Amino acid sequence: MSEPARPAGRNALELVYDRLRKQGWYDSPDYWNMKARSYTGLARSFWPSNRYNAETQRLHLETIQRLLGDLRGQRVLDLGCGTGRISIELAARGAVVSGWDFADSALEAARRDAAGRGVSPEFRRVDVRAGLPEMQGFDVVITVSCLVLACRDGEELERVARSIRRVCREGARVLLLEPIHESRLLRRILKLSEPEFIGCLERAGFALEGRGALSFVPARYLLAFRDAPEALVRSVFWSGEWLLDRYTELGVLGDYKWHLYRTAGNPARS
Repeated sequence: MSEPARPAGRNALELVYDRLRKQGWYDSPDYWNMKARSYTGLARSFWPSNRYNAETQRLHLETIQRLLGDLRGQRVLDLGCGTGRISIELAARGAVVSGWDFADSALEAARRDAAGRGVSPEFRRVDVRAGLPEMQGFDVVITVSCLVLACRDGEELERVARSIRRVCREGARVLLLEPIHESRLLRRILKLSEPEFIGCLERAGFALEGRGALSFVPARYLLAFRDAPEALVRSVFWSGEWLLDRYTELGVLGDYKWHLYRTAGNPARS
């Protein structure tokens, strides 16, 4: 197996500083443009260790396959697509993909990577907080760590969710892979419990069909910031996922939560 692309070096103090000023930084195009320019490989979207990132990418793609099945020929919106890591893979599997993001440098990287894979998702600059384009008919919408960065509170989440509802066809499925947390340690921008998060989506016109946890937090703290031997990374990473699958009470230790929704009639009135 080939070596992962090594990220450019940003030191630990810079990473801590990013975390401390996350609101106004993680939710800005400047941060994601910086990531796209300063890192290589999956570190443009994830953590400094591309060995850890490779397993996370595999986990996300396997989760999408397990929950959504064969997407060939379906219109898929990858909302908050970043450098296109999900869009490109789904396009390679035959989906008709649109990838929307608000960071120009990330979108440029996505277009380059897509051309290198011989696929052509439609990448477009869109800021989800400003409302989505007046398009309809998506069969599937996927977000990965988009809503918890874009939305500052439940009211904003519900407004964004209503915007997503408007671009979906009737019966469309929406798969959210989002770090939903209340704790200061694990949350990104949005501070909501899972029940509160689900309530916002239900009021926006979605019905929850299933949920679970991904990305075992102790494994992330051990592996995500520096490349360890590949065999160790794989063993520890997938042992953590086994624990989350086997013991649902450990869901609080899942960094990401997966929620699968389906459109359900008209949104409730505010």
